[in-house]
Amino acid sequence: MMMERLKQAKRDYPYVMADKHVDKVFDDLRRFCPDPVSKEHIARIIKTSSNTGNVIRLLHFLGIYDESNRRTEALDLFKKDEEDLKLEMQKLVEESYGPLFSLAGEQAWNLDLGRYVSFFQFFGKNPSDSMSFYRAITFKALATWAGKRDEDKVFVPFTLLL
Repeated sequence: MMMERLKQAKRDYPYVMADKHVDKVFDDLRRFCPDPVSKEHIARIIKTSSNTGNVIRLLHFLGIYDESNRRTEALDLFKKDEEDLKLEMQKLVEESYGPLFSLAGEQAWNLDLGRYVSFFQFFGKNPSDSMSFYRAITFKALATWAGKRDEDKVFVPFTLLL
């Protein structure tokens, strides 16, 4: 019954094309929190304009910026010390990815890439292999920022980029 309820609640999980984009944007937010955030600002940080919309959708999904690109209270987590930032990021990620944590509990932080891909194929609005892969590496990058994963980089096979 829970699986059926979760399946009916498919979400449009965000993704970025490279986990380094999450790192660059979050590192920038530690120094400067624009209000409102813009695609131009994100493009300057990640050095490309092709992924800016995806990065902004991720910031919306986490509740860091609202749909008008205005800052929310959640943005204040980037002004905290390292340990408090990790705790606040854990809360944001657990809330935002609730169905994953409902299924896997605390283990959700450290699943292998294939299990994340399967989850996003089953529970995501666009179940394609490449979209699910990028959603998986995005989640892994967030888990690293939450202090829940040791590995922080994912090798992207060239064939998945085609």
